[in-house]
Amino acid sequence: MPNISAETVLVELKRSFPSSYVDFLNRHDGGEWEHGGDLVVTWSADQLVQFNSEYRVQRLAPGLFLFGSDGSAEAYGFDLRSPTKPLVRVPFVGMGWESAIPIAEDFGDWCTMLTPWLTVGSDRVGMQLAEIKPVLLGGDPVDPANRTWLTRNQHFEYVRFWNDVVTLARSKSTPQ
Repeated sequence: MPNISAETVLVELKRSFPSSYVDFLNRHDGGEWEHGGDLVVTWSADQLVQFNSEYRVQRLAPGLFLFGSDGSAEAYGFDLRSPTKPLVRVPFVGMGWESAIPIAEDFGDWCTMLTPWLTVGSDRVGMQLAEIKPVLLGGDPVDPANRTWLTRNQHFEYVRFWNDVVTLARSKSTPQ
């Protein structure tokens, strides 16, 4: 993965993304937030390209650009297929447009609802909570034994592995 500076990312974002997102990134450059009681982890400018590549976003959902997650099973992103670039929520495992849920038409309006997440003293900042066996594949969504904390690099591997499993399963169930 080439080392792309935050400044380079911001220059490209200014051409392609809503100004409200670029302004938000300039002010905060990532962070942990609350939105309606839910955690929202926004990625910094220098993480955006790498994280989208590591999660294989363009292969799984062409035209989607992720900017963060809920710290667990779902990611937040822009639908770049639309001129207005609305926000969507999509699962990491089973990522694809068929599972994307529109959440806002405008980043500016959506981000006004963000408040800082209190993480003082947390040893899990920057980590992702993952299902050991994803719900999509029969895992129990409420069993604490089906959950584990992963570092970002572990989460990249986890998502790639399970998306390969899902892709293979879907290809076997699709008539040739």
